[in-house]
Amino acid sequence: MEGGDALRTVAWYIDLNPIRAGIVSEPEAYRWCGYGEAAAGVARARQGLELLMQSFLGGIKTPQQLLAAYRIQLYVTGEENPGDEQGEGGRRGFGREQIRAVEAAGGDLGLRKALGCKVRHFTEGMVLGSEAFVERYFKRRHKEGGAPQRTGPREIQSLFGRGLFTCGASSARGGANAEDVAG
Repeated sequence: MEGGDALRTVAWYIDLNPIRAGIVSEPEAYRWCGYGEAAAGVARARQGLELLMQSFLGGIKTPQQLLAAYRIQLYVTGEENPGDEQGEGGRRGFGREQIRAVEAAGGDLGLRKALGCKVRHFTEGMVLGSEAFVERYFKRRHKEGGAPQRTGPREIQSLFGRGLFTCGASSARGGANAEDVAG
């Protein structure tokens, strides 16, 4: 397939399919589409959307800006069409208020939605919190004879520096909560 407009049109079509089918009301909620995967931080999906948007927008450089621009275009492209007076020829999509809200946010998902996308993809993580919270957990586990610390806290990169960290299940057997690592 030729790149440019043709490829972007196909990408938007695919990412809008779960909306049009009534499966989800927001594309980021559908993990099996390119945008849902990119919003969750899957490198290959993110790289694909970045490539699509760089050629479309030119001056935007950061991955966060490109993902936000794609989200805006996806919502604008996916505007609902109520059809004629009998409801014929319509299609599901986004209402104008929903589109305006995405545009007003500059395409940013916000921390809650971005984390929701990511949660689907790091379910093997057992500890989630600030870097200090995760580090305290590791130290406590090591003192109790738990698995040795191999990687320590890892920042969730797809949240673009919003300060949330996790660790993998191999290092965090048993999980943790705020009471486990308090003090």
